[in-house]
Amino acid sequence: MSAWHLIIFLHGIGASGQQLAPLASTWSAQLPTTAFATPDAPYRNGYGGHQWFKVDGMQLDPGRIREARDGFDRTIRDVITKEGFDDRLDQVGFVGVSQGAIVALDGVATGRWE
Repeated sequence: MSAWHLIIFLHGIGASGQQLAPLASTWSAQLPTTAFATPDAPYRNGYGGHQWFKVDGMQLDPGRIREARDGFDRTIRDVITKEGFDDRLDQVGFVGVSQGAIVALDGVATGRWE
């Protein structure tokens, strides 16, 4: 059976999608008809991890969040396409940690991702 829903986990700064894989695995036991994805943020930080937007001492600069939208949207589109949810966006949800929560909320609040 193919998945009915998709949850995309979005990690925090300096982390990777792989670090959220155990959480997805735990949730899958309770949500057997749901697919889970844990992508890496599109940008690297200076510590070898990933980030959704640059911080460089200005963690919540709205301009940096706006600048990151293309990379975030491209990452999300790639995951949705790979998982086969292009025509089922109403069945896709985000779970974000730290920077991942910020970009998820920005995507929803701006209407780019409903």
